[in-house]
Amino acid sequence: MRFAAEGARVVISYKRNRAAAEAVVAKLTEQGGDGIAIRADVTSEAETHARIRETTKLGKIDVLVNNAALFARVPIEAVDMELRGEAGPFPAKSPSRDHGLAASNAR
Repeated sequence: MRFAAEGARVVISYKRNRAAAEAVVAKLTEQGGDGIAIRADVTSEAETHARIRETTKLGKIDVLVNNAALFARVPIEAVDMELRGEAGPFPAKSPSRDHGLAASNAR
């Protein structure tokens, strides 16, 4: 909300809950801000590229906040390196892919 209050156009990215994302956008616009909701699965390279393309239609990306997370509902003793993501596709690749794509579109 603060970014929108300062004049930023805000993109709310969601994977599952369109209604919640659109509610945030509605609140932004009610308060005089500007934003859109875009569906994207951050574990998908194609969807990440599509989200960045849609985002850059609003203009240059100045700030990128990626707070996506995956959670496994297993006993703590069952959590190994792969489940933690150190050997998997999500934590290591997705945020850096977001930031790399954003940076290349900021120029």
